[in-house]
Amino acid sequence: DQLVTEITVPENIKRIKDYAFSGATSITSIVLTSVTSIGEEAFYACRRRKTLSLPECLIEIGENAFSYCTLLPSLAIPSQVKVIPSNAFGCCFSLTNVILGENVKTIEDNAFLKCYDLTTVTFPSNLKIIGKSAFESYMCETGLVLSEISYMLKHVRKFSKEKTVLTPLAHFHSRSFKKP
Repeated sequence: DQLVTEITVPENIKRIKDYAFSGATSITSIVLTSVTSIGEEAFYACRRRKTLSLPECLIEIGENAFSYCTLLPSLAIPSQVKVIPSNAFGCCFSLTNVILGENVKTIEDNAFLKCYDLTTVTFPSNLKIIGKSAFESYMCETGLVLSEISYMLKHVRKFSKEKTVLTPLAHFHSRSFKKP
């Protein structure tokens, strides 16, 4: 594993089975020319992988197939793929841009879970179902933090003003303030 950095899958290979390259951390490049099916966790935790070019003949992607490919910056799903399964691209922390093929009809639960840098997703017109938490990191973490920051910036003057409070009777003829 530590010595292999590039893999070219021969044209006669049509299916990559479950866990085939799972945890192969040294792989930076994989060329898939005629693969039609990628199994569960086939490329799970290929952390150094910086490019992913899926072949146009690809039909099926397994659950967690590319989870934890943490350096992957962009992704284009081929037009023959109809379903993006659960966690297929979960925890791809550097993923910023996703283009979904025209025949993608379903994005299952958590498909792009915790893709923190994801800013652009091109949805096809045929898309019918987006599963629960499919793009969770933006909706539940990034978006929430951004809205809180925006709120605080808008109200910072109000929060930083001194407030007059009641003075105890023992300090008659004084004024009391509460500072933030």
